[in-house]
Amino acid sequence: MTLAHDPDADTLRAEITELWGHDGLISLGFTISASRVYPTLKYVLGNGQACSHIRIEEKSVIPEKMSAGEIAI
Repeated sequence: MTLAHDPDADTLRAEITELWGHDGLISLGFTISASRVYPTLKYVLGNGQACSHIRIEEKSVIPEKMSAGEIAI
């Protein structure tokens, strides 16, 4: 929600602050921000396409691109 700038994030922010306080909100903010560092750095270093073509038992597989918020099962 936060990365997608969803307006419902305001409601969740209030709930998080109520449960864990301002320090918990800051910790969650750092966690969300840090989760984007590795993929961004990987892409900047030219390795962003590393998972675009996979070989499994002599068969070539191309992963489908997921939209924001979609979860792979």
